Amino acid sequence: MLGTSYCFDDILIEPLYSNIQSRSQVSLETNIATNNRSLILKTPLISSPMDTVTETQMAIKMALAGGLGIIHRFMPIEDQVAQVIKVKRFLQYIIREPYTILATASLQDVEELIARYGVSTFCVISMDQKFKGILTRRDIEAMRYASSSQNQTNNSYEIIVADYMTRYDDSIFEVIYSTPVELDSQADLILSKAKTRMINHRIEKIPILEHTTHRLLGLITLKNIRHWENNKSKACIDSSGALCVGAAVGITGDSMSRLDALVAAHADLICVDVANGYNEYTAQAIQQIRSKYPSLVIMAGNVCNAAGFAFLADPALDVDCIRVGIGNGSICTTRLETGIGKGQFSATLECFQAKLENSTLQANIVCDGGSLGKTGNKVKALAAGSVAVMLGRTLASTEESPGQVIYRNGKRFKYIRGMASTMASLSNQEKTKKFKGDISSMTAEGVDGEQELTGSVVDLLAQIGGGLRSGLSYLGAHTIHQLHEKAQKQEIRFNLVSSIGMGETGIRVKTY
Repeated sequence: MLGTSYCFDDILIEPLYSNIQSRSQVSLETNIATNNRSLILKTPLISSPMDTVTETQMAIKMALAGGLGIIHRFMPIEDQVAQVIKVKRFLQYIIREPYTILATASLQDVEELIARYGVSTFCVISMDQKFKGILTRRDIEAMRYASSSQNQTNNSYEIIVADYMTRYDDSIFEVIYSTPVELDSQADLILSKAKTRMINHRIEKIPILEHTTHRLLGLITLKNIRHWENNKSKACIDSSGALCVGAAVGITGDSMSRLDALVAAHADLICVDVANGYNEYTAQAIQQIRSKYPSLVIMAGNVCNAAGFAFLADPALDVDCIRVGIGNGSICTTRLETGIGKGQFSATLECFQAKLENSTLQANIVCDGGSLGKTGNKVKALAAGSVAVMLGRTLASTEESPGQVIYRNGKRFKYIRGMASTMASLSNQEKTKKFKGDISSMTAEGVDGEQELTGSVVDLLAQIGGGLRSGLSYLGAHTIHQLHEKAQKQEIRFNLVSSIGMGETGIRVKTY
């Protein structure tokens, strides 16, 4: 059987009638979850779980811009969990689990917590979890000064937190009383009350205590309120106001232990990260995850045809979104080494048509790569049925990627590698202590390389977002949902482009 395998550059879309006056009227909001679950992106862009693309800084900037970062799994469990926690704590209007310290703790205990968490303010609690006060940067400096003075005078009294903290006193200490239920259902009211008290009393932090027990429920800071007000309309956030973040797991080895730790760290999405998702073991892993965490948003993949999509979109697996794309990455050699793959436009459209033809296949499509760094190709991916586009190489050259910076001839480059490359395999084996010193049996399906540093991902995402809005405006779609409705009604007309036509499409003058 001979089918078709078109890439995005093989296709152009005809414009449709539009009543959109400005691209600012176009919303890029999209929900990548299904079955009454929700994970809403303000912009349909996701960073790939590659070790040269997504770690903490990339995930933070992606979420602040309305997208989603998926932290890669090629690190120890505790490191991946720590990165998820850093993202979740970056923007919260109510810190549900503030850093705490016992009133009886010593200066050494304080210094250890500062080194571990990188913060300088702690809520002080008793052994029975009751709130006792706050230990601020100023209080810690006083403890340090007392310790140095003690060393000079040979005094031996113990320096503990209780003697230097700002003590809780009903008459002078501003707190907000609540219950766990109120904290969830009346968060906006609590936030407004805290902001008023901060302004009136010129304070920066207000604890939230349980009504009767005085147990610490949370903490509100002025910095987080300002962050919340500046970013809530454009950032990808959860119901608590924290940034959303995804994390990848495999299907073998420590995958379930990793999963449990990531869910405990409040990861918003778990990506079952497999090169070929159209296999029995991927389905078994997903079933295990779904039975344990019914409300968890799950991304699975990768597949590149209708059969693979239908396999993972089976209602029994209850997957939220599926990564579509095999062999199309810029540093992927799967098609060269194995002869396996499919043109990304054909793969995406085929999966979308399978979904339209079978109403039981509710999983969303995430186009994984293949846009060749062109915003227009990302528009084509959305028009072909994707709810979001996953980016790899495009983001790897930005300042926020974890790739190593290389200086050459006065220019800065970022290192990038495919996760099936020889160097990535060696690195992963070294981290897991499974390397036996023999690389002759490795069959790489990726390469490593470098590309010139392009600047901040914030500017890049803004540029891509503008192009996506323009593309939707040409098609008369105010939202991605409207775009998919037009595709479902076959109103969108895709045309093949010849090699001569591709030349006409490209820039034909010297640029500076």
